[in-house]
This record gives sequence, structure tokens and C-alpha cells, in this order.
Amino acid sequence: MSIFYRPRPGRFICGGTPVLRQLDREQWELTEPVCYETNDGHKLMVPAGFLTDLASLPPVTEAVLGRSPAWDAPALLHDYAYRHGAVREAVAPHYTVERPVSRKEADQLFADAIVSNDTHPTGSVGLAVLMYYALRWFGGGQWAKARRAAA
Repeated sequence: MSIFYRPRPGRFICGGTPVLRQLDREQWELTEPVCYETNDGHKLMVPAGFLTDLASLPPVTEAVLGRSPAWDAPALLHDYAYRHGAVREAVAPHYTVERPVSRKEADQLFADAIVSNDTHPTGSVGLAVLMYYALRWFGGGQWAKARRAAA
């Protein structure tokens, strides 16, 4: 397994532009599911009702990169994977199962989904690589916090 991130974009098959209801300054509720098909054919879903803070970026990162609504759907996939330590995968029509994922897989999913969905002026592949390594370097605390909360 390589330490280098190489984009493997999939495609959003529903909810590429998520429908969200703002609950407060930092909390949003997904009102319709987001569905993503990975490049190897796995169909993943974030269910309606999921609560998220979307892409929570450190202030310096947000100042440099700005913010794009195109990151909302990738952030939902990532938040779900971090919170549950799993992705919800469709294995049959109207039937999903939780499939465990590692932190690295969750970070790769986020970056791949950015490439799939982004229209950032600096280019989505470069942005995905930057975001992937930022998550790898700084996301461990959030992953550990979510794993403790789930236990």
C-alpha cells in the first residue's frame, strides 16, 4: 500500500448538491440522502437526518482555500465515516449495511469525492491531494474522539 494519495474519483448518483437544513451556526441536518458510487462500484449512502458541521476547516486553511459548496457532499461522506467508523453501503435495492472503514479509507473517500464533485478554480486534483494530507496529518484527534464516543 502506497503512502502517496492517488485520486480515484467515483461519482455522486444522488445528492451531489446536498439538501441541508441549518440548525445553528455550525450544525446542519441532511434532509435528503447523499449517494456516491466509488470507482470500484461500491454504492455508499449518507441517510437523511444525519447531522454534520460540513467541512470544518482550520481558519488559516479556509483563508487560503476559501470555501466551496461543492465540498458539502464529500464532507458528508467523510463525517459519516468518521462518526461511525464505517460507511453505509447499498448491497441490494432498499437495503444497506454498515461496512467498517479505517481512518485512511475515510480520508481517501473524502479526497476522491472532492475530485468527483469539485469545481474549485485551483483544480480539484491538487485540492484533493492537499486536503487528503491535511486530514492525514491533523484528523487523528477527531477520529479518536469519534471512536471513544462510539464505544
